[in-house]
Amino acid sequence: MAEEVEAPKEEISDWRSALPEDMQNNESLSKFSNVEALAGSYINAEKMIGKDTLTIPTTDDEWEKVYSQLGRPEEASKYELQTPENMPKDFSIDPEMQDAFKAKAFEAGLNQKQIESLNSWYWETSGKMYQDLTDGATKAEEKASEELKKSWGERYDVNLTMAQRALDKFGDENFAQYLDDSGLGNNPSLIKFMYEVAQSSLDEGDINSMGNEAARQMDPAAIREEINGIMQQPAYMNNQDPNHGILVSKVQKLFERMHVA
Repeated sequence: MAEEVEAPKEEISDWRSALPEDMQNNESLSKFSNVEALAGSYINAEKMIGKDTLTIPTTDDEWEKVYSQLGRPEEASKYELQTPENMPKDFSIDPEMQDAFKAKAFEAGLNQKQIESLNSWYWETSGKMYQDLTDGATKAEEKASEELKKSWGERYDVNLTMAQRALDKFGDENFAQYLDDSGLGNNPSLIKFMYEVAQSSLDEGDINSMGNEAARQMDPAAIREEINGIMQQPAYMNNQDPNHGILVSKVQKLFERMHVA
């Protein structure tokens, strides 16, 4: 019977020849070409000992656990958000909007640090946009006022009031609100148009009460009544309204006329 021939063993790298025989052919050592490579791997492994490891989640439950590990609070109401500094004085943050923001952040798995960063960025950006719009509206009002004063001269206040009377008589609250929201309320051409409407449509009593210096003489009682009417207008009470400054100026001038009278 022929003698069985033992299959040749895989040649062992020199650095492993010094190891016990049961370790020399360990497959996990085959990826290291020398002792230095093995030592480097061991050092890296030592650095990782004791550190938390993160496995890429594949299910919703796993994601929830990861969010918690990364610092997401137990519920959306636990987020603490501060009002950013340097916000416009008349700019308010809507609590309902902020609650919705927290809910969405919780759904996305954000931790406290992440939501603080986004919150500051969002409100600071919104505040700047609001301030830019406010500044733009103020400049538009000033420009319209300058143009109308140049065109109407000393009849500016009177003609402007006539235009307002026409708007009050023929327009409604929705139309007035539309003019404010769209910025058309500061359009000189539209204001002149409303003045022309007032001239052609208001009765003689209305026009005489607002006419030029010769036609609009009023006794103190009539002036006081005019002042009271202006002071009851929402625009006079709201210092953010585009027409606020115009109405304040008109009241001041009426007081001067009343005392002169």
